[in-house]
Amino acid sequence: MTRFFYSLIVFALFFIQAPLEAKKNYQHPFAVCAIFQSEARFLKEWIEFHKLMGATRIYLYNNLSDDNYLEILRPYIATKEVVLTQWPYAATDVTDWTRIQTSAYLDAIKQAKKDKVKWLAILDTDEFLFPAIAPNMVAYLRDFEQFGGVVAHWQLFGTSDVDVVPPNKLMIEVLVRQADPAYGENAFIKSIVRPERVSSMKDPHFVEYKHPYYAVGQDFNHVKHSHSPYIIVNKLRINHYWSRDRKFFEERKMPRRQKWSEGPSGQLQRLANINLYEDYTIFRFIDALKQRMGLPQ
Repeated sequence: MTRFFYSLIVFALFFIQAPLEAKKNYQHPFAVCAIFQSEARFLKEWIEFHKLMGATRIYLYNNLSDDNYLEILRPYIATKEVVLTQWPYAATDVTDWTRIQTSAYLDAIKQAKKDKVKWLAILDTDEFLFPAIAPNMVAYLRDFEQFGGVVAHWQLFGTSDVDVVPPNKLMIEVLVRQADPAYGENAFIKSIVRPERVSSMKDPHFVEYKHPYYAVGQDFNHVKHSHSPYIIVNKLRINHYWSRDRKFFEERKMPRRQKWSEGPSGQLQRLANINLYEDYTIFRFIDALKQRMGLPQ
């Protein structure tokens, strides 16, 4: 069957199911989920940023944190903006961590279906998802109603030689140096899914969809894997603050990855690769985010 006729079937199915889905009366047009470990210092900014992007429900999975994460999350839990689940499973290697992540995301998809979430972005708390042109994710996703999911590419950011993000500053305004936009790891994608159209998930980057749904990129091309042969971020992107500041990188990131047999030299080389070019695309959201955070303009 040609791609043209396959697309016709998908569009036909959409027009048949659209009235049925409208009756579902979605309670949350856009939501996000993530698993985290000892990242309290950065959680409020990540939450407020994605609320700015239109998220009205946030599913968070605590993986053995030893900091004051609950102090940060408690107000959001009280308003039911955040649903917190304890996910106390230790990872001994990358394979373990993949399994732990994926099981958390599958649980979030299940919860999102129950809560009548229309779109769910599956992220990490060092990943900031945003449209480059549209005002927020709710507006951006209106063009993708007929698909199972939409994918976004990374742009990896380093420490920008910042020791610690100052308390009166946003992380996203001080960490401005990134890799070359075409850097190899930026070919990885993350998924924004229609929960009721997901069939399974074996990879934290990518899900499988119920027939005949599938995922597309911002160019509407069919995406079949967790990474692609091209990198496109002109309409949708994820700023992936892989290292955060030096303090987090040295005290949290490096020890964690060394447990997974990734030595210091490899991590330092990656950090050098992603600490090269300044990028300010996300800055159009800075003023609104500072206002939400109660920070000086």
